[in-house]
Amino acid sequence: MTTNPFSAESPKNYEQKCTVALVVDTSGSMSEHSRLVNMVAGLAAFIKEVQEDENLKNKLEIGIVAFSHECRRVVEPSLAADIQLPELKAEGGTFSIQAIRAGIQMVSDRKAWYRTNGLSYYRPWVIHITDGEPDSREFGGEFEAKWDELAQQIRQAEQQKTFCFLSLGVDEFKPAYLERIKQAQIPVYKMSGLKFTDFFKWLSATIAEVAKGADVGKAVQSNTGSWDSGQSPS
Repeated sequence: MTTNPFSAESPKNYEQKCTVALVVDTSGSMSEHSRLVNMVAGLAAFIKEVQEDENLKNKLEIGIVAFSHECRRVVEPSLAADIQLPELKAEGGTFSIQAIRAGIQMVSDRKAWYRTNGLSYYRPWVIHITDGEPDSREFGGEFEAKWDELAQQIRQAEQQKTFCFLSLGVDEFKPAYLERIKQAQIPVYKMSGLKFTDFFKWLSATIAEVAKGADVGKAVQSNTGSWDSGQSPS
């Protein structure tokens, strides 16, 4: 039986909580065209946006999983005021399956902790950001089957309203694999340029709207114009 990493933690407040796990690509190609630099700047802007939002600052908890040929939980879910962004380095391949699973596990662990401590919570989010297609070397000959298993897990989570899942493609990513794991209500998005700051501002506003009771499908497909390219790459 796996021990919940939050078991020794005590709540800081009893506001209704929402966890967002950001599963971010730090593979070698993220060093190109300052992709990683822009993403980190966007993350910092996102954290600042939440800190200044009276509706979110005591409710939204942000965690970060960084992945290349391995994945690491580099920031455990925390209120924005408590987060120190780690240094992220671009290197290695794009092993997405374990990373997305780690993000799913992160929100599952946090939900269990909420329940143990009598905290109510909103449906959490898993946000996957990548500039490339997943690396099939991750599971060798089992890669396609593992990817299909992940897709089924995400579809089941949508049906059961376990979490919201969103994939964001950056620059010249190839969408085929991401299309296979998307939720029905949430499309795969392609970022226009490297507008990470605009994306994260949209994300904080969208999470706030869903937390107020807005329909997930309608919320995620509104007001994306500042960062969404509006089309899938070929």
